[in-house]
Amino acid sequence: MRWTGFITATETGDYLIGVRANGFGRLSINDKQVAQLGRVEGIDAAVGRAHLVKGEKAPLSLAFGTMNDVKPQAQLIWTKVNDGPAPEAIAAAKNADIVIAVVGITSRLEGEEMPVTVPGFLGGDRISIDLPQPEEDLVEAVAATGKPLAVVLLNGSALSVNWINDHANAVLEA
Repeated sequence: MRWTGFITATETGDYLIGVRANGFGRLSINDKQVAQLGRVEGIDAAVGRAHLVKGEKAPLSLAFGTMNDVKPQAQLIWTKVNDGPAPEAIAAAKNADIVIAVVGITSRLEGEEMPVTVPGFLGGDRISIDLPQPEEDLVEAVAATGKPLAVVLLNGSALSVNWINDHANAVLEA
């Protein structure tokens, strides 16, 4: 299946836009691929980042397919980017005896020839070894509660975690 149309934002900003489906798919905005979903069993999602301008139509293209006798299901998903720490995480940290922050990078950020549009990544390759900024901001926000902090790093390659090294009570490389 191939669908083309337009998406129009109600406010200017960066958006996470993608596809949730039970097959494989590719989503492009303004003729630039922003998300790719590999062949999956069950429902999975892939999102990318795109800048949209309020009231301007942005061309959108979705290619989707399934294998076997699966009933096809595909859904366009999108939300405005909010890279700030989740208030729920900070509230939970304030009410905890100890904070265990699990952060890092995943195969959805780092991989060969992927349409990744997150700062610090380019085409699935890392251009910085820093922990992604939203993850760093989250750790700093929960640490500001004054609770003992243990950080669990999930990653398949090196990460620069200087602030965490200086401020966490424990760091576990998982």
